[in-house]
Amino acid sequence: PQRACENSHTIAEKRVVMARVRKHGGPRFGIKGDVQSVHRPVKICPADWGGQGFQVDGKIIVNIVGTQGIGSVAFWWARLIGGISRAILHVIDRRLFYQLIYADDLDWTVYGKYFELPVLVAVLFLEVVGLPWAWPKFAGGLTYEWVGFWTDWERFMVGVSEKRSIWLSDWCDRKLKAGAVVIQEVTEVLGRIVFA
Repeated sequence: PQRACENSHTIAEKRVVMARVRKHGGPRFGIKGDVQSVHRPVKICPADWGGQGFQVDGKIIVNIVGTQGIGSVAFWWARLIGGISRAILHVIDRRLFYQLIYADDLDWTVYGKYFELPVLVAVLFLEVVGLPWAWPKFAGGLTYEWVGFWTDWERFMVGVSEKRSIWLSDWCDRKLKAGAVVIQEVTEVLGRIVFA
């Protein structure tokens, strides 16, 4: 029942996980983690450093790791986290465990007897390989929010979080009253509407 899920998971995948966990029955638990400065662990091949070079005050500066705002970092990060997530599945030895990944946000679901063991091993493994965690963003339990989705393992429900719903509703109300939208806002808003 293990799954290595790569980037761009949405509510549909979360519902599939919930249905499978519900069918299995027994105890269950979810936890989310966030990777800090996700672009920094991605080492760039020296042949590609020129694409990340820039000049400031007459000095040429070259960033040799992934750089925020350069599209290739998403490409390489997806491969890095994909390999790491598969390694986790190997290390936990086919436990009752699901992992969903959305960019740098990880969501693990564990269930069944000894459900706590796989998630502890996964976090320890990622700590040992040096993945930089944003520890204050770790959360979990039977109810929690992950990338704008509210997860309720007690009632086996998932949906748009209250916080995200209020933000979208308020934004729409403001724009209807204003009668216009600043074009720079469109990208941010479309990204949030995708979840709703």
